[in-house]
Parts: sequence; structure tokens; C-alpha cells
Amino acid sequence: MHRSMSVSILLVLLAFSMILASCTGGGTTPVPTGDATPTGSPEATATPSPEPLQEITMWGEWSGDAEKQVLSMVDRFHAAQPSVKVSYIVTGDMVTKLLTATATGQTPDLILWDRWQTAMYASKNVFAPIDDLVTRDAVDMDQFFPEAIRELTADGKLYGLPLTVDGWNIFINRKLFREKGLEAPRTWDELEQCAVALTVWEGDKLVCAGITMAWFPWLFNQWIQTAGGSILTEDGTKTAYNSAAGKMVLEYWDRLLNVDKVYKIGFESGLGQGVDAFVTGKVAMTWGGLWSVEGYKTYGEDLEFELIPMPAGPNGDRGGFIGGFGLVIPAASKYKEQAFRFMKWWTADKETSLEWAKVSKSVPGNKSVTDDPFFTDDINFRNLVEAMQHAKIRPPYPGYSSLESQVIGANLQAFMEGKIGVDEVLAKMQTQGDKLLADYKQD
Repeated sequence: MHRSMSVSILLVLLAFSMILASCTGGGTTPVPTGDATPTGSPEATATPSPEPLQEITMWGEWSGDAEKQVLSMVDRFHAAQPSVKVSYIVTGDMVTKLLTATATGQTPDLILWDRWQTAMYASKNVFAPIDDLVTRDAVDMDQFFPEAIRELTADGKLYGLPLTVDGWNIFINRKLFREKGLEAPRTWDELEQCAVALTVWEGDKLVCAGITMAWFPWLFNQWIQTAGGSILTEDGTKTAYNSAAGKMVLEYWDRLLNVDKVYKIGFESGLGQGVDAFVTGKVAMTWGGLWSVEGYKTYGEDLEFELIPMPAGPNGDRGGFIGGFGLVIPAASKYKEQAFRFMKWWTADKETSLEWAKVSKSVPGNKSVTDDPFFTDDINFRNLVEAMQHAKIRPPYPGYSSLESQVIGANLQAFMEGKIGVDEVLAKMQTQGDKLLADYKQD
């Protein structure tokens, strides 16, 4: 009996020890399969290791208030994510320094870039295409102003995303317009009528110019668009301005200057150094863009102004100039992935683009935000956004910048000064321009 009881007690103790071992982890632990991991286990709650911090550098020529605006966006980016730190470096003579840095492989990772130079320097293999990154991240390219994207494209490759858009348009002195009972001009004919009505001569002395024509030689591109023409042929190999449209523009200018006498060459320089003819009411219409608005606002009620789009030509053609800045990645950047992450956040995110517009008081390259009241409730923003719908970039071909300054601007200045006639200047510009383009193509 005692033996039987002892055996029974032994069996009970053995069973108890097996249960205890299973509860305390003794013995073999079964491997869970499928969804067998308990919800509260370490395997279920573990998070990936944080991405190591990577610093990238961005060059740009913006300084002063513009630098502060850039830095405010950099701070917002840092607050939004912890893995990329952006250092902005104000860089004068940036193109020269960029070419030198490219040769040594010591470039920055990102550049705040004046877009119109893209074609020239992309051909020198200075920038890295971003097509694959855009495709991989499914960036919605339809949200950007198409012409701004075109300006960042060369030989079918995309080199950046647009940050801002702007262009040359007309500012009118609303007080002077109101005194004459005039409305903002929408066509060439209306522009001429307004300029004539607003011009004041006292004998042979011009007191108030209806419109400044000092910038006309360098605005020929947008004038010829509204005449239904273009600066270059479609393939960019030859000039196209020695045409009926080009002649229409120059005859119109000649009429304003020499028949209507709404302006006198050198008028502004005769007012004295530092005198702004538009601010002082000596010019009723002038040229500029959003970069002028904040300065004009400082005059308060003493200057009532409005930015208006480029007027339509005789046949209803619209046109204008669109430019601005973008973000590009140098080909020698060591951190292209991180640079693109910042580029995409700043330009392709709608909330960020709107915040950038408010910080910089500019129109962003992301047109999807322009239906916000920040733009629609402000007449100058609203008119500029309208102008951007019709504006075109400078032709994106190597050599165009030289064509504009060395051939078009220089010859049309001589035309404005009465040194050469309409037909002669157009023929001369064609000969010189075609040769310049051919030389660039050979290089």
C-alpha cells in the first residue's frame, strides 16, 4: 500500500514538473507559423531601424530676403522628416563654379537653377536626368505648368522640376487710367489707344510717356508670338523672325515711337539717376513681373498699380514670356536619391507648394494650387496666372541665349534708335542668327 501511494505521488510530481517546465520556457520551444505570433510579442511591435541622417548641399544665387525664404522651406522639410539635412549655400557666379566643380567631381547635390539655361548645360553633361525617379515615384507631371517642364527638358530628357514661374508683363498706373476714363488694354489696338491718351508733351518736351519702350528689343520673342509668329523654326536650326509676323511687330513699334510719339528713346535716363519713372508718374505703363510687386506696394496709396497680361495681337493671337527657377541635380552628385526627395517635397506636394507661394509671394511651378484664394483674390496674382496660360519659354536650344543678346537685342536697339529700317534689320538678324545657330550646332 505504501509502495502504491509512493508511486502515485511520484507520478503526480513528475506531471507537475513537466507543466512547470513548459510555463517557464524549459524544454523545446515550438516555432510559430503563419499568424501564430501573439499580438503583443516583440516580433509584432518591432519597427525598422531609423534611416541614418544624410546631409546634402544645395547651391543657389538667392540671397537676402530670398535666402530667408529658402531657409524657411528647408526648416519645414527638416521638421517633416529626420533623415535628410539640407544645407543651402549662396553661390555667386554659380555657373562658372559649377563647371569647375563638375570637372573635379566636387559638385553640390542640388541646385536652385534659372531654367532657361538648361538646354545649354544639359548638353555639357552637367546635370543628371530624373526621368527614372519621376516614373518610379509616380510623380504627377500634369500638375506643373507645361512650359516650365519643357524648359527643364533637353533632348527628350527631364533634368528637374519647376519651383517658380514668372514673366514680363505690363504694369499700368491705375490712377492715370482712371483720370482718362480708360480700361486695361487687352489688344494691340487698345494698348496703342491707351498709350496715346496717356502721353503728355509740353512743346518738344515729353512729360509723361504713355508706355516705356526701353525694354522692347529684349521682348521681341513675346511680341512676335502675339503676331502669330515665332523666333525659330520648329527644329530650332534656323531663325523664323524675318517674316510677315516679324515685320508686323516692328511696324507697330515704329508707329508707337515715331507717329504716335508715346515714348522717346532715353527718356528715363534723362530723369536723373535713381528716379523710377513709373513710380513718379512719368511713365503710365511699364514692364516687369512679380519681382516688382512688393517694391511697388511700399508706396501705398501714392501708387495704384495693376499687372496685366500681354495684349493679344491683331488676329487674336496670345503669347508672352514664361521663365523662372527650378531644382536640378548635378550629374556628379553623390546623393541623388536624397536630393530628389527634397526636390519632390518642395515642388510636387500641393500643400508645400502653396506654403512656398505664401512665403515667397510667387507663383509656384505647381499650377494645381493656383485656384486657391491666395491667388484668385489678388488681382496681380490672378492676372499673372492668366498670362502664364498663354506664355512660352525661350526656345530651348543651345545658342539661343547668345542669339537673343548678340543678334536680336543689339540689332533691334539700333532699329529703335532709327539707325536701320524694318526690312534691313530683319534680313541682317536672319543672316547673323542663322550663322550663330549653325556654329553652335557644329560645336
